[in-house]
Amino acid sequence: MRKIDLDDRSRYVKRLHSRVMRRRRLQIVVLSVVVAAIMVWISATAFNTLKNFRFPSLSFGKKTVAKKAKKPKYIFAVIGVDQREYEQYVSGISLIVYNPEDKSINSLAFKKEVRLQIPGYGLDVLEKALFAGNAAALATITNVTGIDVSKYVIVDSADYGISKAKLRKFFSKGLESNIKEEERLELLKVFKKVDESKINVLEAPTKLIALGDKPYEQIKKDEINRLVRVLWDLDKPIKRKKVIVLNGVGTSGLAGKVAIKLIKTNYEVIDIKNASSFNYKNTLIIIYSQSMQKQAMKVQKLIGYGNIMLELDKQGLTDMTVIIGKDHKKSGH
Repeated sequence: MRKIDLDDRSRYVKRLHSRVMRRRRLQIVVLSVVVAAIMVWISATAFNTLKNFRFPSLSFGKKTVAKKAKKPKYIFAVIGVDQREYEQYVSGISLIVYNPEDKSINSLAFKKEVRLQIPGYGLDVLEKALFAGNAAALATITNVTGIDVSKYVIVDSADYGISKAKLRKFFSKGLESNIKEEERLELLKVFKKVDESKINVLEAPTKLIALGDKPYEQIKKDEINRLVRVLWDLDKPIKRKKVIVLNGVGTSGLAGKVAIKLIKTNYEVIDIKNASSFNYKNTLIIIYSQSMQKQAMKVQKLIGYGNIMLELDKQGLTDMTVIIGKDHKKSGH
């Protein structure tokens, strides 16, 4: 067996070590290339992911909490009457609102002496409001307040009054009403339970106006508007367009019927009377501003007839004038 001296052994070890180191360096190079390739792939993938990434939108708006629906107010009129032979004279009318939310009763009472526009009858004292019928009497109050009222209770003049005690008993003293019996009985119970501190009865403010030698009472319109807003708990005042209704054919009560329709559609009728002539072939809906065009079309649709006319140079106290002509017969309204 051949002996390996120390010098040969040393050279052998060096060569072996050199081969191992070369192999290790090769492995490191290969590994580095692989790692570099992996890093390039990861970087490319991450870049594409980040490029398409979108942060979720955060909303910091106020939370909307659904408000509980309020119970509707109950509105009706109490009409005191004094029977004289074949006619019913009004002794007073109270417009009443019951608010179920705070269990309060508010009333605005109108004296029989006050002069108002009565549809179908004309400008006269409230005492004569029933001469043109129940609907006309209710429209009279709606016209002055802006509050639509369709339900009523008629009581004897002896049972009518503006005291809190009498207000509670209106339903039990009714001579006539268009309120259903079960509804009336329920309201009677409710009214008896309302605390007296929750009942407000106010008389409509008036002022004296001279009419020839005889003074008469007229509504203080601005104060009425203020009281209605307070008593009915309204967020803003009621705004209505003013209308004059003229009878251009002479048919009795025609202007009053048209006026009631307008009043119930949130118009304020400031005058009802005969036109200067009864020979109007077509109904005229006269406006004094281009901005009233839509309102005129609304009235035209409401009454079912009429030609719209613009008169820019004749505007007065009203926003619109309706002169009823003979074409009303063709409409069937």
